[in-house]
Amino acid sequence: VEESYRDVSLLKYNEELDIAVIRLDNKDFKIKEIKIGNPGKIEYGDKVFSVGNMMNYGISIAEGIISSPHIEIEYEDMVREVIQADINIASGSSGGALLDKNGRLIGITSFRLKDKAGKIVYGTGFAVPIDKVMEYVGSNIN
Repeated sequence: VEESYRDVSLLKYNEELDIAVIRLDNKDFKIKEIKIGNPGKIEYGDKVFSVGNMMNYGISIAEGIISSPHIEIEYEDMVREVIQADINIASGSSGGALLDKNGRLIGITSFRLKDKAGKIVYGTGFAVPIDKVMEYVGSNIN
């Protein structure tokens, strides 16, 4: 599998959602569209998969379960509505897909928390539900 980086343009971003909309500048390749799932139908204990580029070593996938299908977490002085799963989010893997057991996109991995001593809490990750992402992406691009 050939791995390469593509040139993109930033169209807009939302710090509260931790989402950016980009455009591929050169479309000399084909992209297969991913099926969108319904984060409203996920339940505690459902199997999920996190796709990313962990530590910038290349595409990686991790399996986990839903710890909380809908939770509000205060992170970086903002309250965020997220999906909590027992997935590891390492450098390079945030911003990747959170997939349900059927391979449908249900969220975008976003962040992990730190304990009171400032150390990363591993084994628990948070994702922005895809309905929130699509709501933002569908809004006007500035």
